Amino acid sequence: MGSRRRLTDSFRCAADGVVHALRTQRNMRVHFALAVAALVAALLFQLSTVELALVFVSISFVIAAELFNTAVEAVVDLVSPQYHPLARIAKDTAAAAVLLAAINALVVGYFVFLGKIDPWMLRGLQELRRDPVYVTFIALGLTMAVGFIGKSRHRVYNYFQGGMPSIHAAVAFCLATAIGYITWNGMATLLAFLLAGLVAQSRVEGGIHTLGEVVAGAVLGVAVAAVLFSLIQG
Repeated sequence: MGSRRRLTDSFRCAADGVVHALRTQRNMRVHFALAVAALVAALLFQLSTVELALVFVSISFVIAAELFNTAVEAVVDLVSPQYHPLARIAKDTAAAAVLLAAINALVVGYFVFLGKIDPWMLRGLQELRRDPVYVTFIALGLTMAVGFIGKSRHRVYNYFQGGMPSIHAAVAFCLATAIGYITWNGMATLLAFLLAGLVAQSRVEGGIHTLGEVVAGAVLGVAVAAVLFSLIQG
């Protein structure tokens, strides 16, 4: 009974370590998200047993390296709260192990998925050319993603209230540009841009954004939609 309890305690402690790393380490959350995406892609592309094993081992290698890096950082901070060259070497070396594991995963993913992505992308591109609504959704998603990244660089704590650029303006002008490409109707496009302008104006008048932030959002939305429609349906 005692050995069984010790075994369950070991599993619980290991799980606590993983949870701690996920809560405190941004890179661990990124690795987990990419791991889930890779496993979903493996199922979609119906990888062989060997290919699936390679992907799984590569994922495990990256996660284990990140856990090792987290443990090293915790121990170094405990024994050397103040800066010390040896402490820096320990942390840098552990981080290098994570980098090496990530590079290995990228190489494995490249060789495993390369031959399967090309036909899939070709079919997807044909679908996008047939239905511009898909392109619009991709443009909106990319516009919002770039906007969130821009705000995170400026340390904005509320992504929908203020900051550079204005995501509301970006989305509005992205939609207006998409309407122009879809309809090729001058009146419809003009009305769409007028509505987008009203959205931008409301953000400035409400004191939520400055004029520069709204203009940056508008340029972002127009640029993303124009580039995507030109590349995919041009």
